[in-house]
Amino acid sequence: MTLLKVEEARAYSNLGSSHHYRRNFAQAIVFHENVLRIAQELGDRAVEARAFAGLGHAARCAGDYNQAKRWHERQLDMALGTRDRVGEGRACSNLGIVYQLLGEHDAALKLHQAHLNIARALGDRAGMGRAYGNIGNAFSAMGYYEQAIKYHKQELKFN
Repeated sequence: MTLLKVEEARAYSNLGSSHHYRRNFAQAIVFHENVLRIAQELGDRAVEARAFAGLGHAARCAGDYNQAKRWHERQLDMALGTRDRVGEGRACSNLGIVYQLLGEHDAALKLHQAHLNIARALGDRAGMGRAYGNIGNAFSAMGYYEQAIKYHKQELKFN
């Protein structure tokens, strides 16, 4: 039964992603809410964290940055609670992007730097590349273009 529920959650997550790609964010949120419901029924914290990530991403793309922030904060809390370093890095990245969109650039930079530190510690080259890119984007948003260029050049080394 548990395996079937996990597979059901995966299917809902895939449906959420498909609607997201079609820019149907309201429907994506509905499917990710189903993932969250199943994860909570099962007590599966890893699936629950993925649901928070999906919900946050859909809310962000729908322009609801404050709701996205709340979902990604829950994603981060879940990763910290389960000591999932990869998940922690992803949550820092997602939350940093939202803070940047909210104009909270210093907080965004701290989160992207945390993601970079985690990716380095894990030897996650792809994560390091994403973190360098996000730090560069944050500096660009702040008008610090020379700093942005420095980080984007670092990003190239990992892509």
